[in-house]
Amino acid sequence: LHKNVPARLGPKRASKIRRMFDLDEKDDVRNFVVRRVIKREGKKDYSKAPKIQRLITPIRLQRKRTQLKLKQAAREKTAKQRSAYLELLASRRKAAHDKKRSGTEEAPAPVAAPAGKKGAAAPAAAGKKGAAAPAPAAAAAAGKKGAAAAAAAAAIASGKKGSAAAAPAPAAGKAGKKGR
Repeated sequence: LHKNVPARLGPKRASKIRRMFDLDEKDDVRNFVVRRVIKREGKKDYSKAPKIQRLITPIRLQRKRTQLKLKQAAREKTAKQRSAYLELLASRRKAAHDKKRSGTEEAPAPVAAPAGKKGAAAPAAAGKKGAAAPAPAAAAAAGKKGAAAAAAAAAIASGKKGSAAAAPAPAAGKAGKKGR
């Protein structure tokens, strides 16, 4: 009653074919795939076999190498872009730091009267509404320390905070310590 009929189809996946026939990695799976013979009347017989999936071929290995090279190239490109960006940030940070440290070099200081003329700065300030007249300390400083010191003293006397004239540059004769 019961006949032992062989299975019509065999495994399609490469690893399952290896397991079925107890093959090593070196053995060619294509030689062991289960084929079935198609018989036709009046024509030559031929066999069919499944397309083996997960089969490692030279083309697949080449694709894998190419993908790895592309990944590596992308990593190198990103690293170069990152280092260039960090250099740009560092240069911008340094420029901002230098600008902040120098103060009066970047922003021109307000024009002050020459040291000999004490009353010359008063008419310019008197023309503006709400402008305070220069303080006596500013006039005294103008005679002794020069125009930059006079402008700084006037800015301090008027109560302006954060102006460029409030932080005068060091005198030319004195060498300040760099890096502080």
